[in-house]
Amino acid sequence: MSPINFVVFDLDDTLTPEKTYVRSGFAAVADYLAPVVATSARDIADALMSFQAETPGRAFDRVLELLRVDHVTSKELVTLYREHTPQIDFYGDVMPTLSALREIGVRIGIVTDGYAVAQRSKLNALGASELVDEIIITDEYGPDFWKPDPRSFEMLARNAGSDVAHMAYVGDNPAKDFAVASTLPLTTVRVMRDGVHSHRAYLNDLREHIRISALTDIPHVLSLRPHSEGRKA
Repeated sequence: MSPINFVVFDLDDTLTPEKTYVRSGFAAVADYLAPVVATSARDIADALMSFQAETPGRAFDRVLELLRVDHVTSKELVTLYREHTPQIDFYGDVMPTLSALREIGVRIGIVTDGYAVAQRSKLNALGASELVDEIIITDEYGPDFWKPDPRSFEMLARNAGSDVAHMAYVGDNPAKDFAVASTLPLTTVRVMRDGVHSHRAYLNDLREHIRISALTDIPHVLSLRPHSEGRKA
């Protein structure tokens, strides 16, 4: 394995729980609907969570049917959900890990899929731009940039004046996070989370190089050493 000087993270279910974001979005939708129906926002949010578990992707349609609301569309609720200000936070092992990487001068990045407006809102809520060197929201370049497309990682390496062989990518989703190693010589790391996609099958059966139980394991498993260069001033 080449010496690592750049650690790149996935966002959802790697740095922050996606289920918390979903609850936050449903709460925003419930707050919007509650004044026009004889139902509390909490009950609406609970119904949305239940519907999402039963029929993923149809929660808004089902709650509008339940509440007999015909002057609001599910499309409007989707927009509200994606554009709301999320009430989210990092997993407990994130800040200690970022601090440890910063301490030894390793460059830090984020590559995240998902609708651009929603992902940007999450990153803003977390203050992520103040904590890492560079962020790529793949959807801002178009859906064909979504993982496992290699161009985001090539762009990060090029911007850093580095090489992807010195990069590690840390993710959680077997269906998309590790297959990039079939086209680029980077090191993939899977953090084991109880996430939304953690039980999906591996894309093309392409598995991670390293598996960890917590992000704080990263400096050890990647044999990271202090770097005099790599982080921005």
